[in-house]
Amino acid sequence: MSARPAARAALLMVTAASEEQALSIARALVGERLAACVNLVGAVRSIYRWQGEIHDDREHLMIIKTRVSMLSKPGG
Repeated sequence: MSARPAARAALLMVTAASEEQALSIARALVGERLAACVNLVGAVRSIYRWQGEIHDDREHLMIIKTRVSMLSKPGG
């Protein structure tokens, strides 16, 4: 019997606009087996540039644990 090759793991950090949105995304990812686990970290403050303006928003951080094979390819 040959050993199965190990799947390459991916760790994604994603933000959502609200805790409810983060929870919904996390449940969908785990429910569809697209992620093994999603950690909901909580509120973070994000400062970023969008459409030429600086934004300062409260968001909710998700740490998504999945396999590299689950990520879409560029242009795919």
